[in-house]
Amino acid sequence: MADASPKSPDNWRPQYMFAACQCGAEPALKRELAVRAPNLRLAYSRPGFVTLKLPAPCESPHTATLPSAFARTFGFSLATVRNDRMQSRVAADWAAPEAHTPVEHARPADDRGWQRDVLLPGEDDFEPGPTALAVAAEEMLRAAAPVPALQRASDSGHFSPRNRWVLDVVLIEPGEWFVGCHYTASRTACWPGGVPPVELPEHAVSRAYLKMAEALAWSDLPMSRGEHIVELGCAPGGASQALLDAGLLVTGVDPAEVDPAVLQHPRFNHVRARAAKAPKRLLDGAHWLAADMNVAPKYTLDVVESIVGRKESA
Repeated sequence: MADASPKSPDNWRPQYMFAACQCGAEPALKRELAVRAPNLRLAYSRPGFVTLKLPAPCESPHTATLPSAFARTFGFSLATVRNDRMQSRVAADWAAPEAHTPVEHARPADDRGWQRDVLLPGEDDFEPGPTALAVAAEEMLRAAAPVPALQRASDSGHFSPRNRWVLDVVLIEPGEWFVGCHYTASRTACWPGGVPPVELPEHAVSRAYLKMAEALAWSDLPMSRGEHIVELGCAPGGASQALLDAGLLVTGVDPAEVDPAVLQHPRFNHVRARAAKAPKRLLDGAHWLAADMNVAPKYTLDVVESIVGRKESA
């Protein structure tokens, strides 16, 4: 596969960006950007998908950043295509004049078809990530691509190469596609739609497994197998399972019952107590502290602060 240019093409100065987020997180994303990037102006938006206008054309697209913790991925807007037939949309995508610049000059090493979130995770069994329609669209995009490197088969829904331009074709509504591109300057930018490649295993006792697995993949914390982590609010044990599967020693703190499948794990220890009452000695020898309590965020932070800052050893 041909190498991509590490720099942006000299004649390309995009002025619109896109950002994908979890369905329902758009208000938080917009409030965050209003504080951290007040020069950006909101444009077209849908649940799980927001576009923004820069105050001036971007001089260095490959080094551009979007200061948002709520944006799963971001890139530059190229075109919007409306057509009810997939084959016609694919042809229109590649024919869009705006798409020629990154394709011909930035030489993208990959293209990805993905779909914006239409529901909250877990609602009607919805899980963020590749959909059958998005995978079919990606296959058609590759078959019709004007660049030979993009025609090559790829593991749909998996990683794109690092430090490359990637063409994004996003299903927004039935009959409406959004065309954009982004530079994979980070590990998370290599995931289609910014969704980490995690799945709920059959042995998981709750969906909290996915939450923790995604947190580990997204943060890329330097955890090592055999290290000790204390998890506050562990019941019924889904998140603890993800930590155990990562090879960690887990102490779970929760007054509620933990699933027997987790209790019986040789590297799990259950402390049946409220997190606010947990003795600081629990942290002795611990390398990490995690909290996933079903309470207000401020309460969680207060509890963590009280444990970490407690001077006495109860």
